Amino acid sequence: MSKYLDQIEARLKAATPGPWLDHMKFSPWPRFVSTKKLEEISVLYTNPNGETGNAAFIAHSRTDCEILLSRLRTAIEALEKLRDGPGNNMVSWRQTWAHEFSSKALQELSAPPSESELG
Repeated sequence: MSKYLDQIEARLKAATPGPWLDHMKFSPWPRFVSTKKLEEISVLYTNPNGETGNAAFIAHSRTDCEILLSRLRTAIEALEKLRDGPGNNMVSWRQTWAHEFSSKALQELSAPPSESELG
């Protein structure tokens, strides 16, 4: 499995358990993100123009990461099965294509993030 996915999962496990909530409806200034038990995660000093994207992003990031990691690991497992196929004897062009496609996809999914992806 990808070392980078393992690192993401480790950071996710180390973070405060979710789900997290955006409390704009309770306190428009400053906004804050917390757990359901009102344990503070982050305080966001938003601009007076009503920017709301950062708090919503932070509030949903934990749950979104859990879902995305789970789905990505499921996709990787499916690609590994497709790549490995029923055996080593590639008989048809479909099996050859499936092997080549899944091998390339797995290589791309396992690669560490590029500098441009990291910002």
